[in-house]
Amino acid sequence: MRLLHETDLRWVAGGLPASGAEGESVYENGTTYIWGAGAWWPVNESEEDITTVTVNGTLNDDYDHPEYDWGDPDDPFDVEDWAPENAPPQVTSDQAVINVTTTFTPNADQLKLITDFANQIKVVDAAIKSLPDNAKLTLSDGKTITGSELKLWWSLTDFVVDPPNTTYPNGANTSEANFNNGNPVVSVSVDVGLGGYFNYAGNTGFNQFIFHELAHFSSANRDHYDGYYSDNNYTTAERAQHEMETNDIARAFMNYLGVSHFAGGTDSPVFGYSTANPMAITLN
Repeated sequence: MRLLHETDLRWVAGGLPASGAEGESVYENGTTYIWGAGAWWPVNESEEDITTVTVNGTLNDDYDHPEYDWGDPDDPFDVEDWAPENAPPQVTSDQAVINVTTTFTPNADQLKLITDFANQIKVVDAAIKSLPDNAKLTLSDGKTITGSELKLWWSLTDFVVDPPNTTYPNGANTSEANFNNGNPVVSVSVDVGLGGYFNYAGNTGFNQFIFHELAHFSSANRDHYDGYYSDNNYTTAERAQHEMETNDIARAFMNYLGVSHFAGGTDSPVFGYSTANPMAITLN
């Protein structure tokens, strides 16, 4: 089973409506807009700038489901010191095909959940594409993450949905991120993972999950992980610090883009944030 999710377009007279349904698209004055996170996002719908999101009901036989942790410096599938300029040339950030693949046959309720997730990926895609290339987040140690880097990894990322009761090599029963030699894969369990993220209003949980995993693929975040793991002893305290930094990265870019997210305080993700307010994104 392979479902291609293409958003229906409709003409809108007299400007954009005040609001829309999540994932709804409208066409106005030559531009397509998609509604998500409380705003209309412009999307260039030329052939060179369409992101296709597909849902596959069965796993391809030639797909090697990752049985390793994404950041292990001893992992033969992980490239240390990966840099954007070394990325494989399969696609540009405006020519993405994001696959949502299942490793099991979902029932009707699970398929609806997976489809809702795939539709939210389209909304997030529109937001990420609007990120300026020169948008920059500077971390406390001086390492930087740019809009161009995040858009590159996003264009290469695929998602794998696993059956209930899945436990990953990283010990989590929700999800894991695998850099996969520069072809990133995010795996998520359908019950604890997608089911848990779906429970938050306005797709906030899906947004938080997607941006958190994307933040893991940034070169700065991977460098920090490799530093923690350099002594082959990734401690509980180091993991908490690393995941907090990942949350900081995700919140900074979601806040800049106006995407709904866990704001902080009592509304915080696991491991929380290191600062009360989002870190600043600069343009330079």
